[in-house]
Amino acid sequence: MLFASAAVIGGIIETYLFDPKNLTESGMYNFGHAIAYQILNVYAIKMAGVFMIATSTLSIRTEIAPRWITFIGYALAAVLLLTWGYNEWIILFFPLWVLPISTYILIENLRSPDKNSG
Repeated sequence: MLFASAAVIGGIIETYLFDPKNLTESGMYNFGHAIAYQILNVYAIKMAGVFMIATSTLSIRTEIAPRWITFIGYALAAVLLLTWGYNEWIILFFPLWVLPISTYILIENLRSPDKNSG
């Protein structure tokens, strides 16, 4: 989603370099801006929700994280997927979930002895 949004913005910039007057008068700038906004701020957030569901499912099945973190992941993912439109604060749900699961995995890896060292 990030690359698709960047491609649209790149197309707008490229068009502006060739004919800035025609870009602004034709409405293509507004169209490209709306597409890039929707891709980046709506659909990328939905994809983050899908990633959270997949990671939470893997966390439950492999038991790499406590159940409470995975259930929070499911709940936040549901909010991300079911929210209509764009909300500025909802973007923070993904990093706020990544922080505890990453911290837990990091702490557990530091606590457990290295299994390969014998």
